[in-house]
Amino acid sequence: MTLAEILGWMGFMGMILPMVMGLRQWRLLDNTRQLVVLLVAVCFMNQLAATIVGYFLQINNLLFYHFYTVMEGMTLLYILGNLPGQNLRRSAVWGLLIGFAALCMADIGISYVDGNFLFPSYSRALEALLILGLVFRHVILTMRHGKIDHIHRWLQAGWLLYFGGNLLLFVYSNQVEYLSSDRDYGLIWTIHGVLNLVLYASYARALLEPKPKSHGKYLSA
Repeated sequence: MTLAEILGWMGFMGMILPMVMGLRQWRLLDNTRQLVVLLVAVCFMNQLAATIVGYFLQINNLLFYHFYTVMEGMTLLYILGNLPGQNLRRSAVWGLLIGFAALCMADIGISYVDGNFLFPSYSRALEALLILGLVFRHVILTMRHGKIDHIHRWLQAGWLLYFGGNLLLFVYSNQVEYLSSDRDYGLIWTIHGVLNLVLYASYARALLEPKPKSHGKYLSA
């Protein structure tokens, strides 16, 4: 088993930590972190099904990756669009969600070639760009007003590292599979595995933050 495969399994098992932590202290979490826990739980079940189909049954399982992209992207866009201090209109948030869902559906059709699905390059890259843009926007707006979003800082740090580090991989995911040497291919997916662990570690750390007593307590000077 290669290092990339080991890290892939570790990333898969790494979902369990924030999922268990979140379920144990569910009532102590704010709505944002409850959504993150639900997202991790659903993605874990999706990944489990994908592993059974792809690893054990040896069947193309990339349709599960498309489902993962839709679930993760829409959940994170909804969370980021409604963070305190983001100041986005509800219509703008719903516009992002509907537009992203439509592109994901189109990407599923485009990526179905010769009876098999390809990686969701277009929707995955768009997801990364939108999330990075919303994170940077929120950080700039809150810092401009001399505020720090304490309760969501770990989530935002994880998203910046994960989506920033994976952006080029998302864009060129199908080309990487066919054009890279075995060594380069392993190195790329090793980095991806490390970023997966970083993402779920940031989720776990975010769950340790105390729940604010009121909505305004998210931001402090």
